[in-house]
Amino acid sequence: MTNQMTPARQERGRELARDAHDRFLRVSEHSWIVPSATHAGKAYAVDQLRMSCTCLDGEPGNKCKHLWAVQYISNAVTLIDGTRLAPPPVEDSDGAAASVAAQGGAS
Repeated sequence: MTNQMTPARQERGRELARDAHDRFLRVSEHSWIVPSATHAGKAYAVDQLRMSCTCLDGEPGNKCKHLWAVQYISNAVTLIDGTRLAPPPVEDSDGAAASVAAQGGAS
């Protein structure tokens, strides 16, 4: 990963969080299913603790746009355009929402 790639990935992650946050699925406190930004119907498993993603850019040591996107929505934030992103609840095995407090950051 080059230093020039990080700002581009971070920006694409911000855009993904802004545009598709309603399609993110929080499966545990630190695990998410994140939709692909380019392939309809495709999604990736993101693990915040391991800093890993199942996408091609999610190799060890690379922080892909999906990891950036999860970082943006794992804490309630307001983007510069006024979009409010709050972490969705964790889905239990029945698909019912179970509340999990966001870790770190201010709400």
